[in-house]
Amino acid sequence: MAKAPNRVFTRDQLITYALEGEFNGYDRSIDTYIKSLRSKIESDRKNPRYVVTAHGMGYKFNTFYD
Repeated sequence: MAKAPNRVFTRDQLITYALEGEFNGYDRSIDTYIKSLRSKIESDRKNPRYVVTAHGMGYKFNTFYD
C-alpha cells in the first residue's frame, strides 16, 4: 500500500499481493493484519491517519491528512 499511496486496495488485492495469490482462508482475515499494522504505526487506532478504511471498498495508505 505504501508504494501506491492514496489508492484503495480491496481485501482480495491485498491478499494477492501479500501472499502471492495463495490463500484459501476467509477474506476478512486481512482485517486482523490491518489491525496489527495500525497498532504499530498509528498513534490512535480508533482514528487512523495512515491506514484508513474505504468503507465498502477496502483500505488505503493515506498521505493526505489534517
